[in-house]
Amino acid sequence: MIPGPPPTRLPLIDPPSLCEAGPCRNYHRVVSVFDAQDPVGGTGPTRRQITRACYPTTGIELELGETPVLQCSRWEPETAATSSERDRARADFMKGPAGKEFAAEVVAFEAAQEAAEDEDAPEDEEDPEFNPPHSSDALVDAANGEVSL
Repeated sequence: MIPGPPPTRLPLIDPPSLCEAGPCRNYHRVVSVFDAQDPVGGTGPTRRQITRACYPTTGIELELGETPVLQCSRWEPETAATSSERDRARADFMKGPAGKEFAAEVVAFEAAQEAAEDEDAPEDEEDPEFNPPHSSDALVDAANGEVSL
């Protein structure tokens, strides 16, 4: 018997996650950077890592990974009052000297990363139309009074 080609899978649709739908006040999404290692053993480009976690009560953490949450007994959707209070506190911080200093540090970090990646990347593989958003763009906006964190 001759084996046939493997069956093709339908494209996957990202399932909805209850944590992000509310959004839930216990849901935390953290974007951080880490160094990826080049397969040859050298240092590679800096990559962004997204950590998704739930903190339903003090002392309890549930790492969510990429798993969508469809039902949760601890789901507490945010209200406009709690989110606007948090946004106001973030904006106040970013307008102050510490927030502006942090925004400047992030802009400098991302510029240094881009310069390092430009030195390492071969020119024929670059896509001139690809412009990923930078977290520093949001921080600069926040330092100018526009918060979108």
